[in-house]
Amino acid sequence: MPIIFTRADPVALARFDPITKRCSMNCRPHMDDPRSAAERKFLCDDCHVVEPPAVTKPNNDFECGFFFATAVLLHEVAQAHLFIARVGQGADPNKADASDIELFREHGLMPQVGADGGGDQS
Repeated sequence: MPIIFTRADPVALARFDPITKRCSMNCRPHMDDPRSAAERKFLCDDCHVVEPPAVTKPNNDFECGFFFATAVLLHEVAQAHLFIARVGQGADPNKADASDIELFREHGLMPQVGADGGGDQS
């Protein structure tokens, strides 16, 4: 005897946001189940209803600038980690590309080299 799968109302399913329910049973579809993951979640009585995560949006110019500065800093940290990883893998730190050197100098992590080849004495 074939399994009869309950189907959701298409209009109600179209309005449903799957992110608003979290599965508590780790359910998987039956091999003959024609329903989508969203439809199964919509119909499930064991799933927990949750609030969708709030999207952080800047409220003013200060917050906008703060988010931008944070993104720039995270990018620079990632670049520094890539440089350190390359050096750790045997790359010659004296042959770093210009962006690596500039990044480290901007943050005081590498001494300026004077015209005489010595370190910056300032």
